[in-house]
Amino acid sequence: MKKVEVYYATYCPYSIKALKMLDEKGVEYKSYAIDDDEDKLREKLGEYYKIEGKVTVPQIIVDNKRIGGYDDIKKLDEAGKFEEIFLD
Repeated sequence: MKKVEVYYATYCPYSIKALKMLDEKGVEYKSYAIDDDEDKLREKLGEYYKIEGKVTVPQIIVDNKRIGGYDDIKKLDEAGKFEEIFLD
């Protein structure tokens, strides 16, 4: 089973869409609400995602590899690669 982590904000529509998509696809994951705490997000994602400026949510990690946010997993699904990355 793949290790999936999702860092999200409860007020973010893209976070909500990402969590819903993962649920609908049957992906098991651990989720971490980061609401308004960008420092906490940077701390949690530091080893995966070093960036200057703003860090956006959601951030989705699979087996210690940063996949991206909602738009990224939607593109993977449209390309037929979602299951390969999240479920195989």
